[in-house]
Parts: sequence; structure tokens; C-alpha cells
Amino acid sequence: MALSWGDISIGMKCDGSLPLLSMRTVSTSYNLLDDLLNRSEAPFSNILHTLVLKNTDVSTMAEMSSGEEKWWVRKRDYLDLKAELNELGPNHIGPEGTLNVVKGLGFKALLEAEDPYNRTKTCIMIYYDKWKTLKEKKIEPFFDWMDYGSGKNYTKGRESRNCAWQVIKFDSSQLRKVEIEFEYKVHENTVRAAYVNSSLELPEDTDLLYIWGLDRKVYVAKEHNEEDLFRMKHISFTSGPLLMAGFMKFGRNGQVLSVNSDSGHYKPQVKNFNRFYHFFRSLGIPRDATQWEKGTIFSDRDWSKMFL
Repeated sequence: MALSWGDISIGMKCDGSLPLLSMRTVSTSYNLLDDLLNRSEAPFSNILHTLVLKNTDVSTMAEMSSGEEKWWVRKRDYLDLKAELNELGPNHIGPEGTLNVVKGLGFKALLEAEDPYNRTKTCIMIYYDKWKTLKEKKIEPFFDWMDYGSGKNYTKGRESRNCAWQVIKFDSSQLRKVEIEFEYKVHENTVRAAYVNSSLELPEDTDLLYIWGLDRKVYVAKEHNEEDLFRMKHISFTSGPLLMAGFMKFGRNGQVLSVNSDSGHYKPQVKNFNRFYHFFRSLGIPRDATQWEKGTIFSDRDWSKMFL
């Protein structure tokens, strides 16, 4: 549905049973909603009240803007955000025994995974720490506040530079390009890897991020450099559940020199690493064909169970 009234154009659609209203205007009025309702043209005011504002407390709404677009969102608080994240949590949790960012990093990882602009959790937490301490009982929803509301101009010294970074997020076609497969070279007692869907060679003498997905396929990619604006992380492959995540070091001709379990987002345990080890064994690869590195968080007692 679309309506025009003077210098204001209005679009309306429904999200489920919730009517959504957006506006485009050249008006310089600070509060467009009040300005609109106070105009003399009563018929339009009646239409708006009937369609959208009937039985609605306008004080619970906040006006957002981006360029010429204006819209309203219902004000929220910390408990509302917590409830929403709790509802989103199951989308990132897989079967028992799998890894997930919720268990690894909690709500920080959920905010990073759900951020529409793919910013790093470092950036998001700068704004989140400010948002949750605001004196107003009810304010704009967190991401609306951060991007379009009163928080969009908030900076905290030099830390604001972190928000120039974006987390790379692979789609299915990009993920397919970084799938690798393994081959055991019996006479050399080495493991070699190669891309499944690309003729490119794996980089030599390089540590690559890897994940072992629920599809039991392995994917690798180079971690970002410190100066890169686009950040490659384990959640770049997927923010959903995994079987394993860490780093692999490759030598000449794709030789797998070492495998570790370092992942700040997923925080694998020895039991997860052990399953990945047995995945290699199922491919006919013996334990000593590559080096399995003990994570710094693993106790000697836990590590003793690694190769059982």
C-alpha cells in the first residue's frame, strides 16, 4: 500500500500480523510523526490512526531515519534484547556433541552473528556497553539505536576504528570453493590436501583456518592480516554449529604439517578434537602422518584421552 500527502510519501506493508510504516519526505520537522498528525488534513490523520496507530501508545515508539527514509520502531530494554537472543540461540545450536558460538562466547557471538552489517564483536561490544547503561528505561532496539538512532554518532576514542572492520561471511557458493579433501601418501607417510572444486593450490608454509562442518566436509581459508578491513574468522564459514574448528599448517604441495584446535569463537574440547582425529583415521591416515598440537587450554589429563 502506498499513500502520498503533500511532501510526504508513505509505504506500508505487513510483517506477519505487524503493520510496518515507512516514510520519505523533504520535511525538516524534527518529529515527523507529530508533525503529520497535527496537520489540518483530518482525513489522512484518521486513516493513519485506523491503519496503524489505533490503540497504540506513540510514546513507546522511536523514530528512525536513514537518508530520506523514516520509520518507527517499538522501544526496548535490556531484558527484551536478552529474551530475543534467547529465542535466536537455538538457530545456532546443533545436535549434542557439536560446537556452537553460544556455548563458546555467549550473547557476544550471537550479536556478531545477527549483526546486519557484519561488524566484529569488538565493535559491537563498544556500542552495547553504552546502550545498556543509558538512563532511559525504554530506548530503540540495539541495532536500530546503533545504526539509525541516537547511538549512530557514538564513538569511544580510538576504539571506534574497530567499527571500520567487517567480518567476512561466506555464502554457499563461496563455501564450496574452499572445501578440501585429503590423501594419504603411504611411501612418504604424509597427508596432502587439495581443493575439491578449484584448481588453485593451497598456500605454502601457511596456517589456515579450518572447520569440519555438520556435512563432515572440511573447509579452509586464510586468516586476515592485522591491517585488513575485512576479517576472516571461523564464523565466516558459518555462524551455525560445527563438528570442529581450528588451524591447519600447510607445506609444499598441500602437505598437512600440523592440526590444532584454536578457535576463540567455538572453544573446542579434547573430545571434539578426538572426533576429528578419528575422521582422519577413517581415511586411512595414521596418527604420525601429521602433528596434532595440544591446545594451551587442555590439561595433561584431558590430552591423555586425545588418541583413545
